[in-house]
Amino acid sequence: MYKPKLIVEAMLTPSLEEHIRKASFVENELAQLLKTANPRIIDVTYGIRSDNEEVVCVTMENGYGYDINVSADSLMAIAKDVTITMLHK
Repeated sequence: MYKPKLIVEAMLTPSLEEHIRKASFVENELAQLLKTANPRIIDVTYGIRSDNEEVVCVTMENGYGYDINVSADSLMAIAKDVTITMLHK
């Protein structure tokens, strides 16, 4: 039986490969940029919460952390959202 709703849902759900690609970008290229620009940043990770929200977690040397929502973002949008959030931190 044809179910267009399932097709739409499948299109909106990022694949495992997409999550792996985002995690690699965040934890390598983006982390390097952020740590170079702000030496008080000690860790940058990509994760998926239990509610399926995609977040970039930025940890500062004082232990404070920022969770930045990057759900459905492209790599460029992730870089933009995280950089803008961390600009004055």
